[in-house]
Amino acid sequence: MTNRLFAELRAGRADVPGLAVTTPLREVVEALNAYQPEALITYPSFIRRLAEEQRAGRLRIAPRQFCSAAETLTQDVRDWPGRPGGPRCSMRTAQRRPT
Repeated sequence: MTNRLFAELRAGRADVPGLAVTTPLREVVEALNAYQPEALITYPSFIRRLAEEQRAGRLRIAPRQFCSAAETLTQDVRDWPGRPGGPRCSMRTAQRRPT
């Protein structure tokens, strides 16, 4: 489902960089700086890494929204540099109870 979602989001936008959390961070930062995304969708732990890059001055983007999925969204991740409590969304996955 995730690949399908991102394929739909990229439809009609050939310039969207194809990035993954396994892409070296330096390459992600370079691609995001070049692309200047309006929104980011990734894991909270990766948002944290991007925020660290932003604070260090290597990442220079200003997304209007970022979405997290599949992990707990902690307050330090919510407070994107320069946008404490800024626009964001969180996608939660259903958790099954043990039977």
